Amino acid sequence: MHKLAGLDLNQYGTIVLGCTHYPYYKHILRDIIPDHIQLIDGSHGTVQRLAQVMQENQLKQSSDTSVRPSIQFMCSSHEQQYIDKLQTALYTYQTFGGMDTNEQSIVRADGEQC
Repeated sequence: MHKLAGLDLNQYGTIVLGCTHYPYYKHILRDIIPDHIQLIDGSHGTVQRLAQVMQENQLKQSSDTSVRPSIQFMCSSHEQQYIDKLQTALYTYQTFGGMDTNEQSIVRADGEQC
């Protein structure tokens, strides 16, 4: 939020949340930016594009309920603080995700387990 401090927000009418994790902070942004600024959530387009790519590559979800997917959270950092955040996200997903999965793990981009 410090990055917004130097901006004259009265000169802006719209902010596009262009990264997939920004919607998690939408409510915080809404609280600190002026009411006249519209927030556009770019994640909807990202999800639509993902669905299109999955369909093009025949990666649709199986209707067989006995099939349990594996999920990997990928990380590109070796910093323990970052890995701790991913482990918290994985724990949250395992606890509250509501999806029965075969395996869930965190893997570095170089293939090494975190």
